[in-house]
Amino acid sequence: MKCHLSSWNYYDTMETATMVLTFEPSNLEARQVKILMLIVKDGNYAGSVTALQYLFKTIEKVEPANGLIFMRMSQLFSRICGRKQSILSETYHFVEKAHKIAPTNPDYITELGYQCILMQKYKEATKWFKTASKIDNTSLYALCGLTLCQVMDTGVSEQVLQQIEFLSEIQGENKMPLLLSISSKIHQDDPEKAMQFLIEASEYHFRNLSTLPYGLDYLRELNPDFLLELVKEWLKYSPVDRDAEMISTDTLHPALRHSANILDAAIKACPGFVEGLYSLAKVQFLTGDLLAAMKTLHRIVDSAYTDAHLLIAQIYIEQKHYTKAAQCLEICLSIDFKVRDHAIFHSLQGIILKNQQLYEDSLKSFLTAMSICGINHNGNNPMNTFNSESNRNSLNITDLLTLYLEVINMHVLLNQQSEALKLIQIVSAEFSSTFVKGSVAVALAHFYMQLGNFKKAVDLLEIVSPNEPYYIRAKTKTARFYLEHKKDRLAYAQCFKEQVSSNPVPSSYLMLGDAYMYIQEPDDAIEAYKQAHKFNSRDILLISKLGRAYVKTHQYKKAISYYQEVIETPGNSSLKLCLLNKFW
Repeated sequence: MKCHLSSWNYYDTMETATMVLTFEPSNLEARQVKILMLIVKDGNYAGSVTALQYLFKTIEKVEPANGLIFMRMSQLFSRICGRKQSILSETYHFVEKAHKIAPTNPDYITELGYQCILMQKYKEATKWFKTASKIDNTSLYALCGLTLCQVMDTGVSEQVLQQIEFLSEIQGENKMPLLLSISSKIHQDDPEKAMQFLIEASEYHFRNLSTLPYGLDYLRELNPDFLLELVKEWLKYSPVDRDAEMISTDTLHPALRHSANILDAAIKACPGFVEGLYSLAKVQFLTGDLLAAMKTLHRIVDSAYTDAHLLIAQIYIEQKHYTKAAQCLEICLSIDFKVRDHAIFHSLQGIILKNQQLYEDSLKSFLTAMSICGINHNGNNPMNTFNSESNRNSLNITDLLTLYLEVINMHVLLNQQSEALKLIQIVSAEFSSTFVKGSVAVALAHFYMQLGNFKKAVDLLEIVSPNEPYYIRAKTKTARFYLEHKKDRLAYAQCFKEQVSSNPVPSSYLMLGDAYMYIQEPDDAIEAYKQAHKFNSRDILLISKLGRAYVKTHQYKKAISYYQEVIETPGNSSLKLCLLNKFW
């Protein structure tokens, strides 16, 4: 059974576990494995509750005084269940039993605290951690848990900062992933520092898994729940925009890249991990891979998981399939009417109504979403409202910014210029010190252009620095302004030249080449495409563009020679079809 499990052979694992239980019905390891398959492979959380109850009774008969086995089983199943309350109620019962067996054991008391954290009972968790630290004041896990409760319940304070500094000093060289994760939470105003803590947390966490085969111990140490929390922290720093410039392979935001890597590991180990699959689909959506996101969501869409249907609605909106998006929202309501308490539901509804040109109804939906986030109708919002970890129905900073921008857009469409300008000022003030300030500058520049204030728009775009993820977007918008409003072709090209100077990657050269082609300068476009070609000589899109540039400059022999040379290399069947189509 263990060999089959370590080989990821789920079918034979289940068959062998059943065989073991036929010979020995009270075999604890075989019973654990069968429950594991229910959760990890099938995502059958409802069926695993009854199985856990039976397992508890079996342990009471076979190992009634073994507190350690109760705790270890609780740790295993609580970390792989996606925080399903029905399962957590059972795993908490396991640790309670361990605590009754050995009331002064600090490890059992500490685990009771972590179980409470999983159930979001932070005050009760604090009580357990304090008790554990009184018994053993050197327990780093108890102290970390206590600090985490304070951050989640009351936010970052001077006391929390001092505790983290103290724990960081005494943890030694083998750093604790949990402490690194907490450290990232308190540095959200410094994205680079926060992301560095998250990178270290991932590295140290996976380092502990390198010697373990896949199985019960591996999954306990892997702790998919912790990995999911890391991803949630990463996604706080993901870019707002999903334009092509933002999602090319060489400019993919590190938050999305690291999130995808973490989730790949979690889902490989737990293919039925519903929360993990949803998060992976979210990452795929943010990277612009809508087809992959939809494919991932179809693995969980049959479950009563409203977040999956909301994300499908977002994908349909991105694809401009607004009728299908509206149907998804109706499905959400039929599954759980409480979805109306979620800000994202009303935000999506507002977008659908906007594209049906029902502007007043759309604005009402957006204002309802704001109200759920604790923002009044004037747009005033204390920034700690959406940073509150306890308000699960609220929006994160990127989604909140999108909501603000949608409301501003509605005011512009309804010719409510004064209301739009008022909100623009609020957005500028509230988001200017956050990591999305570059996106704010780009978005507000767009609205100023709509209002006819071109100077203000360009000034905003100019403040976006090259090291910010929204620099490409800012430069592109500036370039379009010079071309469309100033009719200045040289200034248009200069914007893309500056982009190449600050970030000389293939996508920058490709955009420069496209810009030259757009202003009828194919000779300069050829030079830009050649530079991009040096980085990636097999890029079909680039090859096609360079060939068209040769044709545009009437260098037909060169174009033919170039195409003949390229299509002789293997793997270029799509380019051959493209050329065949041109010949026809």
